[in-house]
Amino acid sequence: MFDTRRPQGVPWPPKDDKVLYHTALPDRYRKIAPPLGITGAIEVECSPWLDDNQWVLDVAAKDTIVVGTVGNLDPGTPDFRRHLNDCTGIPCFSVFATEICGVETSVRNSASESSFLT
Repeated sequence: MFDTRRPQGVPWPPKDDKVLYHTALPDRYRKIAPPLGITGAIEVECSPWLDDNQWVLDVAAKDTIVVGTVGNLDPGTPDFRRHLNDCTGIPCFSVFATEICGVETSVRNSASESSFLT
């Protein structure tokens, strides 16, 4: 889920990608999902911009087709605990990732530290 019209742009896809560089919001998804029997979507946040987690939650709050989101929080940063606490109690925000390809290693490495999530 991304909006290429946002003032700051988007970190992905690149502007020169003629296939993917189009706004992708719930209304666009609603046009293609129901004929396939799909009634809900879980968004996986890949943006490295921390504020995009909240942007996704704001968009999801306005459309019931978004039933959940996998946020992008880095457990290796000093502010991880605060950012995770900020998400506590948000019904559709229940898991986190650091990078789609590196989440398992990153979480495992951080989890070995005694201060991780304690």
